[in-house]
Amino acid sequence: HNDPEVKKGRQCSSEAASNFHFWMAALGGCAKSMLNCAKACKGVNPKHEAKWYVLASSLGSREGTINAAEHFAAKNLTRFALIFFKKALTQNDRWTDDTRIIFGQACSYDLHIRIAEILMQRDKTLNHEEALHHLMLAREAAKAAGVENIVKDIDDRIESLQAFRAYIDMNNLLEAV
Repeated sequence: HNDPEVKKGRQCSSEAASNFHFWMAALGGCAKSMLNCAKACKGVNPKHEAKWYVLASSLGSREGTINAAEHFAAKNLTRFALIFFKKALTQNDRWTDDTRIIFGQACSYDLHIRIAEILMQRDKTLNHEEALHHLMLAREAAKAAGVENIVKDIDDRIESLQAFRAYIDMNNLLEAV
């Protein structure tokens, strides 16, 4: 191990020892330890942070997948962000959105909203149909979870997107004439 604290007399802080054990468990395939390694890398080594989240995602960790997606979105790597957000929607962590709300976890409607936002960020004109589709799915999920304030926010987004679609349709009609 190349850590300077480990090298000097083979003694290290409890934090370094803990990080080392997380790292060893992560190498052994423990998704929870991979998430801990990613958190330890946060701010220190963002590339390694993302790699640990991607590895945890590959083992089925929904949390790892969402964190990888958010990391890619923050770096404006929207293609990868979309891939990981969509993957998170398919991962079964055996929790319902009702349970996720209680524990402050991202719900399916949150993921659909993020996907719609990223699609619009990439190209509002080309992606408005798919973004609208994800907003409709978000609305259904939020309604099922009983979060009316989120449903209202999604309704406002849908209305705005439909107005944009009407604008595009009008322009297409005028160009055809």
